[in-house]
Order: sequence, then C-alpha cells, then structure tokens
Amino acid sequence: MQEDDDATAGTDGGLPGSRPEDGEDMLQALFRLLQLSSGQVEAALERAGLHGSRLEDELIAGGAVEEEALYRAMADLSDFTFLDALSTEEVSDADALDVQLKRPSVVRLKRAGQAPRMALVPDLGDFSRFCHRFRDSITHRRSHVITTPSALRRAVWEAGATRRAEQAVSALFHREPFDSARMTLISWQAFSLGGLVLTVAQWAIYWPFLVLGGLHLFLSLVYSMTIFLRWKSLFYIGREEEPTALPESEGRLPVYSVLVALHREGAVIEQLVSALTALDWPASRLDIKLVCEADDRETLDALETRRLPPHFEMVRVPYCLPRTKPKALTYALAGVRGAFVTVFDAEDRPDPGQLREAYHRFRQEDAGLACLQAPLAIDNGSEGWLATLFACEYFAQFHGFLRMTERHGWPMPLGGTSNHFRVKALLDVGGWDPHNVTEDADLGLRLARKGYRVGLLRRPTRENAPTRQKIWIGQRSRWLKGWLQTFLVSLRQPVLLLREVGWTGVGVLIINSAGTVLSALLYPFFFLTLGLIAICAWRGTLPDPHSLTGLLLMLDGLNMVAGYAYYLTAVLWWHRRMQRPLPLLLPLRIPYLWMMLTLAAWKALGQLIRNPHRWEKTPHEPVGGTIDTPAAGRADALETDRTLASR
Repeated sequence: MQEDDDATAGTDGGLPGSRPEDGEDMLQALFRLLQLSSGQVEAALERAGLHGSRLEDELIAGGAVEEEALYRAMADLSDFTFLDALSTEEVSDADALDVQLKRPSVVRLKRAGQAPRMALVPDLGDFSRFCHRFRDSITHRRSHVITTPSALRRAVWEAGATRRAEQAVSALFHREPFDSARMTLISWQAFSLGGLVLTVAQWAIYWPFLVLGGLHLFLSLVYSMTIFLRWKSLFYIGREEEPTALPESEGRLPVYSVLVALHREGAVIEQLVSALTALDWPASRLDIKLVCEADDRETLDALETRRLPPHFEMVRVPYCLPRTKPKALTYALAGVRGAFVTVFDAEDRPDPGQLREAYHRFRQEDAGLACLQAPLAIDNGSEGWLATLFACEYFAQFHGFLRMTERHGWPMPLGGTSNHFRVKALLDVGGWDPHNVTEDADLGLRLARKGYRVGLLRRPTRENAPTRQKIWIGQRSRWLKGWLQTFLVSLRQPVLLLREVGWTGVGVLIINSAGTVLSALLYPFFFLTLGLIAICAWRGTLPDPHSLTGLLLMLDGLNMVAGYAYYLTAVLWWHRRMQRPLPLLLPLRIPYLWMMLTLAAWKALGQLIRNPHRWEKTPHEPVGGTIDTPAAGRADALETDRTLASR
C-alpha cells in the first residue's frame, strides 16, 4: 500500500462528530458515531450471549452496521490510520500466519526503506481499553494501523497462496504416502500385476480353455457377490426414521464452516447463495467459504457482481496441478474457523435444518463419530428416463446401501457432498486426497481405518441429475476411476488393512469398488452369454448343466436376471415413494443404461492409465420446472418449516 493510500485515515479530521463528548465512554461514542440506537445494541448483545458470539459479529451479521464502516469509525475515534486494503507485498508469509485466517487480529507490514507497521483488528468489547492504551502514544499511532477482518484475511490468503497450494497438493503424500493416490501403483503392486498378467498369458498358451473358463468363473462370482450385496441393501429401505423436530435451543453454538468448491459455476451462483443463506444457523456463527480457481473468471465475475452476505468469503486457489475438487477443499481447510465443517456442491439445495441436525447428533455422541452423511435426493427425476434412473440409483444408495453399511459398521463410501465433519477428526486423517477423483469414498475408508465412525442424517440435500448422456458418462467415468484409485490405494498394505477394518470390511470394500467397476466392464459379455443361451435353447442344444460350459452359462444367466431384478426393484421402490405410475418403457431402458455404464467404465480404465488425476467436470444449471418431492415427506417438510418459523 502506497503512502497516498493513507489518505483514507481518520487521523486528521475524520468523520463528523468523531470525538467523544465530555464524560462519554469511548464505546458509547462509537455507537453514537455509527448512529446505532440503544435498542440495536441491546438486541445484538442479547444475540451474542445466546449464540456465544462477539458483539461486532452480531452487529455486522444483523445488518446494523457494515464491517468497513465499523472499523473505519474505530480508527477515526482512536486517531489511527485506517486501511481498507492491505498490500500483499508487505505481508511476510510463514506457517504461523494461518492463525490470522481463523481469528484475524494483527499482522506485521514490512515496507522497503521504511519502518514496519502493525495492522490491527481491534476487539469491540475491548475498544475502550484499546483507546486508553494508545491515548498518549503518538509513536504507536504512527506505527500501527486499523483494518477490517476481511481485508486482513484477504492479505494473508494472498501472501501464503503459493505455500498453501504446495501443502494442499503434497501434505498427505509426505505424511502418509501409502494413503495417497499420487501414484497409481506402488512398486510391489506394479511388479505383482505384471507378473500375474504374464503368468495368465503363459498358461493361456498351453491351457486356453481352462484359463478362460477359470477367469469367466472368477468374474461371474465377483458379479454375483456384488449383486448379492446390493440386494441385501434393499431390505434396509424404509427402516430409517423420519426427521424429528430439533431442540428449540442447543445453548451457545460453535462456528460452523461450509465449503463449496466452484469451477465454471457462474450459472448457479444466485441459486447457491440463496440456498446457503437459508441455512438455519446464526449468520454470526457461520463461516461460508466459496472456493474458486484464481483464473476462473466466469465464477469470480458472478460472485464479485453480487453483494455477498458478510459471513461469506471468497477463497481463490492459485493454479497448480492436479486441478481437482479435493485439492481446492484442502487448500481452503487452512482457513476454516469452525469446530465443524460441511461440504456442498454448487448445485446443492440443502435442507435448512441440516446443520442443526448434524450438530445435535455430534453433541449426543462421543468424538468417535467423525462424520455424518446427509442423503442426496434428485429433484428432476421426471425430466426424462436418464434422470429417472439416476434418481432411483441415488434412492437405493442413500436409503439402502449406506443405511446397511451404517448398521454393520462397515467403511462407508461417502457422497461427494453434504458430509459433515468434526474438524479435529478430519485433520487427524489428513483431510482430502487431492489426487483421488472420488475423494469422498477414499475419505470414508481412511476414517474407518483410523477407528472413526460415520453416521447418516435424515434431512436431505436436493440436486439435479444429468439429463444428457455425454454428461452422464463423463461423471460416471470419474466415479469409476476414483473407485479404482481407492481400491488400489487401500490394498497397498493388505495386512494392516485387515487389522483395521476386518475381513468383512475388506470384502465389502473390494466388492463395492473393484466389483462395481468389473461389473460395468463385463455387461456386454453377459449380454453375449444370454444370446448364446437363447440360440442354444432355440436349437435344442443347451449344454449339460453339470459341465463347466453349462455351469458358466447358467451362472451368467442368473447374474443378469438378478442384476436386472435389482435395478427394477429400485425403480419400483422410488416410484412408490414418489407415488407416481411406472412408465411403461422405463424397464426396457435398464439394459441400455448398462451399456452406457460399460462405456464409462472402459473410459475410466483408460484414463486411470493415461491421466489418472484428470477431473471430469460436470456442468450445472439452475433449477427450473417441477421439483419432485416424496409424497411421504411433504408433511415432514411442512412440519420442519413450521418448527423453524416458530424459533
């Protein structure tokens, strides 16, 4: 900041009436200068006592005064220079500087050829003593300036951008290299895989039918176990409890942080800000960070042209590879101010009571409960067959499969959004892996390996499903590639993994990750098998069921029937929940969906080899048209609204 910038100071003259009257306390003089009535101050003090916040936080969050006006008035009244922005070049970076991101109070400014200065953020509750301390010290007033918390945080973010970016990319790898997907295969895995491929190829030369038959049998059994696990999960649908009314008061509330990673999301900014503003949590105790790539002008322009509420903060992530969502979240984690943090996506519309439900659950249980996953519900399930089947999959996943894993205590593959964490537990496991493109599934496994539990919430987050096949395939290929990454990373220390999650946990992990990908890759071969069965049946030449060929054909046929029946059952469950008739042709779309899944799986396998850390971006659009709401949940939603409105 140049010397001319100090013209904003209130050292000479300042605001009209910026001197205390005879016998007037400095704090009272400040309120008079800001034209704050006693009623406004008393109301803010009452909210501060109720929420456990500071007076200035409540005044700013409640709209009684703007942040810059408050601190400018404090500078004028105390005869300090006021700076509404700090020069990044004057701030020296260090690891300890990150403390100022959580509670901005003071930072040292160095200027070439001049004496250093201290930029201060005074505490309003201590303002009278602050003024008394510096009342007769001209030297201190020249060597100190007053700024706003936002300006100080911006300068600290920018000053340490390069260091934090490097830490976000490499911290997990340096701390726990076997937990990082930075390398697709480590040495022993690459050696073993190469040896296995060569051995199978050599055997296939001498015993081709035996080797092919053995591979066929192995893959068919993997698919059978995958379908069995999915069928088992359907029996947990309907067992979850409906959302209950939340307590009227939880006492003093902690700061709750919200992270939203954005990339080319200008179209949904208005919708996102509205959804986050509706969260039922005191604004003075909210720390909402919109995390953007520093060169993403589309998103940055959309945010800068909109007046964001004071509890929102834009975090710019400097360019570095890999360009992934978990890297952006890890970068922003350095500035998280809350004891709890949740992650939302750009298109999310979370239930307003979701934060309160999560906090209530965290308070009820011990520190071993590290994470709570909210269910994801699809709003646009009526916009075409692809969105309908997507909605049915989500319904089966969040109301069946995850419910089953919670009941059995198995490692839970988290969803990429609406996970609520204890910040201490999140830091303990190393945060997100910036190199894993399904950071949610990976993080759920690492939490389980560290002995933490994951639970489920009831209040949902609403999203829109892709309605175009190209977008669907791109998104699904990223998920499948990430599951393969998670599978390979988890098996780097197999003995340790067994000790940490047990045989059942390992089995579920293998079936849910590798089994899902293998199933997707093999759908065309199963269709071919069904075709062979049909031809043999028509010719009357079905093989003996006791022979290997007959056994394989029968197993493949049963697998296809069981897989189709599972999908169809999930579809029927969802349509029953939504109380709408099943479209006549929808069941015929399921085999076509499988072929799309095969394309996504082969694409994922190719990217895992060529470009493992490439993030397949899913474009989002604002909500339009009819929103699907479960008929059984409408009364609960209305009751929730009434409960929130009565507070």
